[in-house]
Amino acid sequence: MKFRRNTCGWPSFLTVLALCVMLGLTYGCSKFGKKDEAKFKPGNEYVEDARDRVSKNIEDPDKKTAMLALVDQVEKDLLEVDRVVQKFYANIGALNDNYNASPDEYRKVISEFEADQNEVRDRIIDIRFKMRDLSTAEEWKELTHYRKRKSLYKQTIRQPGQ
Repeated sequence: MKFRRNTCGWPSFLTVLALCVMLGLTYGCSKFGKKDEAKFKPGNEYVEDARDRVSKNIEDPDKKTAMLALVDQVEKDLLEVDRVVQKFYANIGALNDNYNASPDEYRKVISEFEADQNEVRDRIIDIRFKMRDLSTAEEWKELTHYRKRKSLYKQTIRQPGQ
């Protein structure tokens, strides 16, 4: 007696469909409650590249430690830039939603944004010159030849909704 297996028709279709539903449920449940691993971190590649270059190109251990601390400060300042920009987007969005918002309210929000931005910009410029003063001309050339320069803007500034 030969057993013949039915390999087509509704029973096999339902089996495949049930398998797909179970796989989908398993995948969905495995993601439930987990935080997104790829959280936006402004200038992350830029900062990591700067740390790597300082570690590789600065010989003096004291200067290397001081420069790495400055790179850490740049990282904090880039986070501050992101906070300032997100605050600006939120404030402008709130004004746009307010039918009765006045031009003076817009001017105030823009002035606050510019003041915050200028403060952070000045700190980053000061850090740049402190780093330059800690390095020789040859070391500085190696530190400032950034491979990832093209994407620094995209790494630093999040658009609304990102």
